[in-house]
Amino acid sequence: GLPYGTIPRLLLYWIITEAVRKKSRSLSLGRSLNDFLRLVGLSPATGGGKRGDAARVREQSLRLFNAVISFGATLTDKKGSEGKGRSNMQITDNSVIWWNIKRPEEHSLWESGITLSEQFYKAVTEAPVPLDHRALKALRRSALGLDLYAWLALAAFRAQRSGKAIWISWGQLAKALGAASG
Repeated sequence: GLPYGTIPRLLLYWIITEAVRKKSRSLSLGRSLNDFLRLVGLSPATGGGKRGDAARVREQSLRLFNAVISFGATLTDKKGSEGKGRSNMQITDNSVIWWNIKRPEEHSLWESGITLSEQFYKAVTEAPVPLDHRALKALRRSALGLDLYAWLALAAFRAQRSGKAIWISWGQLAKALGAASG
């Protein structure tokens, strides 16, 4: 299945932060599921049932590590003609997960880990946008809140770098967040 909800968003923010910080495509996910929960800012104390963070993180991690992200853009040539461009990229080339869902505190003999695809790694490390992890923690239960924060952080970062104010209509905001505009 496809990744959905807040967990994959938080995982992506963590993955990108770690790739930029470590300057490596290979990332360690720790020796236990609880270790990884703490790494991404979630609590192992949410319970071990289907709706606890441990089960949701394991399921959404597997979905995310198998996902392909598509980036689309409208292109304009020198004559003003428009075209559409798209790039599909796998997030990981490989992943090894040793997490015990029934005993998330149990340490395995081997570390779980992922190797980011070269294309994804280059995309996220060539122009990283700084995010405040306190904001991510505060918004961790709202997918829309996380999307809006990330989008606004990107817009603010671009405005700061260009030195120019950016004006965004409600319609542009709705389109950027995947909602149909009225």
